[in-house]
Amino acid sequence: MEIIKSIAERTLQRAEEALGAETTPLGAELEKLCANAERIAVQQEKLMEKMELYKQKLSSGLAHGTAMLVASKVVGERTPVGEALQKTAQTVAALGVARRQLSKSDVKLGGTTTTISVIRKQLALLQTKRLDLDVFKAKFRRASTAEEKNAIQPQLQRAQSEFTRLQTQLKELVLDYQKKVQNMKKSLLEFVEAQIKFHTMCVKEATTTTAKPMAEAPRPFPDNLMQKIVRSKQMEFPKEVSSGEIQQLCAAATDAFKRQPSLVEIHPPVMVCGDVHGQFPDLMRIFNCLGTPPEKKYLFLGDYVDRGAQSLETIMLLLCYKVKYPTSIVLLRGNHETSNINATYGFKKELEERYPAHSQALFDSFNDVFAWMPLTGLIGQKILCMHGGISDKIRSIEQLKQLERPMLLPPTDSLHIDLMWADPMEAQGQLPNPRGAGVLFGEDVVIRTCQLLKISCIIRAHQFIQSGYEPMFNHRLITVFSAPAYTGQTNTGADSIHQHSNYRDSISPILRIRNHQDSILRRSNHRDSISISFQSLGLNPPAFQLPRLNLTNSSDSQSPRLNSSTFQSPGLNSSSFQSLGPNLI
Repeated sequence: MEIIKSIAERTLQRAEEALGAETTPLGAELEKLCANAERIAVQQEKLMEKMELYKQKLSSGLAHGTAMLVASKVVGERTPVGEALQKTAQTVAALGVARRQLSKSDVKLGGTTTTISVIRKQLALLQTKRLDLDVFKAKFRRASTAEEKNAIQPQLQRAQSEFTRLQTQLKELVLDYQKKVQNMKKSLLEFVEAQIKFHTMCVKEATTTTAKPMAEAPRPFPDNLMQKIVRSKQMEFPKEVSSGEIQQLCAAATDAFKRQPSLVEIHPPVMVCGDVHGQFPDLMRIFNCLGTPPEKKYLFLGDYVDRGAQSLETIMLLLCYKVKYPTSIVLLRGNHETSNINATYGFKKELEERYPAHSQALFDSFNDVFAWMPLTGLIGQKILCMHGGISDKIRSIEQLKQLERPMLLPPTDSLHIDLMWADPMEAQGQLPNPRGAGVLFGEDVVIRTCQLLKISCIIRAHQFIQSGYEPMFNHRLITVFSAPAYTGQTNTGADSIHQHSNYRDSISPILRIRNHQDSILRRSNHRDSISISFQSLGLNPPAFQLPRLNLTNSSDSQSPRLNSSTFQSPGLNSSSFQSLGPNLI
């Protein structure tokens, strides 16, 4: 009965307070402290969330170390890579200590969560006692006689005393909570910061320890794939190479291109090659005669696919070299490395014929790779290279470095299109290109661009050149075309080499070796250089004039090499020797 009466009185008091009756305040300071405690509790929850993220990072480091330990046993614990992996795993394993320490600190922080719960319960109890106090105050006000007031007075005093006691306790509890959380927060933040620094140090140590042996170690991929590409006959290629391997290569090549800017700076010497257009035997002949990466550095100017019979082998071999030796070969993007062009001029059809069930997926994968290819190269800070040409949209070297990628189909009026499509013309100025994309540019545009970029020469490809090499505008512009017997023509393919600071003496195409010291193989004598030049064209120089070189002996046993006699160029024969002879010196 007393309980029911008490509840009724409290309900009445709440109603009276709602209508404006006098209430006992908790105290401005206490209310402020309680509100602050709630804010601290929210901060504490966020801190615990961050702690959980830090723990996940440390846990991933531990998993990484465990995986390295397993990997060291797979590759061999006594090999350079195995030893590096073991040392790295031991370093990363030290993170286990940090993980356990962090867990202990997490428990301490979690312990303060119980304090805020106690504060909330104490506040609820204080609110109840406040209502009790207000009930007795209301009774005391309503008492009409001295006897009634004297009877209520002790109860009112007890309620006031209990309310004050709880008020003091709550204040002390809140202040203690604030102090504990602030101290815990400070120590935890310092601890977490120290552990993250420790984690960073471990990862850095692991990376440094592993990097060199890993770089020197033989890699199964893409070596196995390269061997398959070289040894497989055209019709047997789909049996040798699965679509999954091609997809893997595309993914690895994309990663390699992502690590380079849109303009790649290249230190000479470097072999510069023009259009290849799926002529795989001629690409192999170039590598056979000049050497392969990494002993020789290459810059290809684009147009790897379409028109030729083996676009797939051509682009895959180049991508394999890019994945294996990313700094020794630069592959620029040509206009045939866009889906609207290579869907029309043979590459897509080749994929459909050779991989009918996976042709569209492979087509998309290759074009995803092409979208990340750089657009320009800069040799020795003095020679700018691209596939197509230049335009008045070029402003600076930095602009070329920052060109947007990936770009599947660049806008028709973009600098991307000009770099892939532009052609030179004899007239001055700049005009629309009859090809329907890019521009035509004159000598004045070349001179202005060279002055603007502080360069000496521009090398480009893109145009069929009968001799394979054509200088223009007082050697400020050079066109290189590296697909001999292109679509049944009788042209000769050419490469060029840049070795020295004097660019005019050092750019030597295979067909025009002007300086014996700048020959393709620097340690070869004059006759050897001529022999190499003819072998690269599929010719057999007269035995009584020129000794034949053994080009199959290579210091790079892992690089695929073929003897030049393996391939024959249909566009040239030995009768060409007399007509081309004077140009070889």
